[in-house]
Amino acid sequence: MTIEKACLTCHFLMDEVCVCDKSEKCADFVNVNHVCEHWKPASEIELNIPKNSYQAKKRREVMWEEIKHFQSKEFDDKTRPGSGRDMNMDFVRALDLMRERVNAPLIINSGYRSPDTNAAVGGTDDSAHTRGLAADIKCLNSTTRSNIIKAWILSNPKVLRMGIYPTFIHLDVDPTLPYPVIWVG
Repeated sequence: MTIEKACLTCHFLMDEVCVCDKSEKCADFVNVNHVCEHWKPASEIELNIPKNSYQAKKRREVMWEEIKHFQSKEFDDKTRPGSGRDMNMDFVRALDLMRERVNAPLIINSGYRSPDTNAAVGGTDDSAHTRGLAADIKCLNSTTRSNIIKAWILSNPKVLRMGIYPTFIHLDVDPTLPYPVIWVG
């Protein structure tokens, strides 16, 4: 069984996690070097950590410290400072890996959106932005566009959703929406 890390808080993009108490990491991350008979499919695990609890917020702060190329404020809804911390961290890690492969600065036009902001910008009712599972990345030329597309696919998201627009690329990994899909807008 080879999984680098599994996030128990969001249950996102995990196949299996360990539910025993032998892990050396906190409840958010289980190091896969600890493999035992307690591994279960993520869908079978329920956590009792409220999303906005102090404990959950502190864990997200630690997770953001692992991100090399982005800061949470880059993903903020413009009307809600600090909302970038509500981004799904597995998605942000995938974006960070993509940024490493692109080897050039990337500008996030839109990350997390409140439902009100999403409606104001014409987003769909079920937008992945409102769940912290999407980002629009500024892209003004074909070379950058090509590099982002290649790097994102190489980042190997399990849920591939990509929208290619004249001035940005929309990337999301929302498993509740149809995938894999690539569209042009």
